Amino acid sequence: MNPDTIPNRRTIVDRLVTRLAELLRLESTATVSEESRLREDLGVDSLGLVDLVTLVEEDFSIRFATNTDLSEIHSVGDVAALVEGRMRDSAQG
Repeated sequence: MNPDTIPNRRTIVDRLVTRLAELLRLESTATVSEESRLREDLGVDSLGLVDLVTLVEEDFSIRFATNTDLSEIHSVGDVAALVEGRMRDSAQG
C-alpha cells in the first residue's frame, strides 16, 4: 500500500461509524462519534468486538496483529488509531 493512499483520520472514522451503525443495526449514525465508547455507549459486547474487528479487517483490507489486545479497544477512536497504524505498517512494507 502506498502511503499516499492511506485515508485521513476523518475518512477512517466516518467509515467506522457507518460500519458500526450497520453492525449494531442502528437507525442513524448520529449517535456514533469518534468519542463513542464501544461498550458503555454503543453496547458492544466481546463477541460484537470480534465481529467489529473482522468487519474492519475486511473493509480496510488489513489484518490486526494476532497479539492485539481487544480489551484495550474502548472507543471508535481507538479502532481508528489501530486502522491507521496497520495501514501505515502495510505501506512501509
